[in-house]
Amino acid sequence: MRPLRDADKNHLLHTYAHPLAALHPEFKFRAIRQSSNPSGYIVDTLQAVFQNFFDTDNFQNCLIGVVNRGGDADTTGAIAEMLAGALYGLDEIPEMWLKTLDVNISRACAAQAQALIRIAGA
Repeated sequence: MRPLRDADKNHLLHTYAHPLAALHPEFKFRAIRQSSNPSGYIVDTLQAVFQNFFDTDNFQNCLIGVVNRGGDADTTGAIAEMLAGALYGLDEIPEMWLKTLDVNISRACAAQAQALIRIAGA
């Protein structure tokens, strides 16, 4: 089961992001585009992540866009990477990025991903 893989972003926007913002208006991310990354405050963090996730069309642009804002780039980058990775899949991660990973780290990440998939019942 791949809940986001190849999903329509418009569907995701209207099914998940807009209802969240309706229940919690502080999470609205279309009203004001932040030019820089926020601190670790979750509301500002998700606004920045959602802006990049919904305004880009591939893994690389999503991640580069949010990280290049600066600020708490490791947090926004990690969240954006998870969403974009779930939507676009491993094949969309640039090969040059994957080649630079330490072999042991790469194996640990793959094992963790498989464990999470098992836990999710996918």
